Amino acid sequence: TQPQTQNPKSVRLLITSGSVPEPLTIAVTVDNEPLFNRNATKPAPFGFESLDGRIRLQSAPAVSLLDERQILPGKRKVEVTALIGSRRVAKAQEITARFDEGDYRVLQIEFLPESSGSGPDSKLFKITLK
Repeated sequence: TQPQTQNPKSVRLLITSGSVPEPLTIAVTVDNEPLFNRNATKPAPFGFESLDGRIRLQSAPAVSLLDERQILPGKRKVEVTALIGSRRVAKAQEITARFDEGDYRVLQIEFLPESSGSGPDSKLFKITLK
């Protein structure tokens, strides 16, 4: 395969996190179109998800994430979802921003030490766009 060539009009988006729990799949979409998927690298350990649906991040090993993608310039909605298997385990986080030609932006995904709430609407992580 040939490496992807840089389109001078595109926007480079670096997707990064210092600590992604290995049992989670992370999906990033732009305007509801898939951009990036990081599949779980290990099954969820016993106790990772409590009976009330809370995720215990400290009970699972974590890995860093660093991946660069290209997106088209313009006003875009970026959404990040965390899943166990195909089931969403936290509230999806989204940012709408303007991306200009040739920009280099960083999407930071930060997992919170304790999730607030439980189930698919809990706040397990936050995202920032720089």
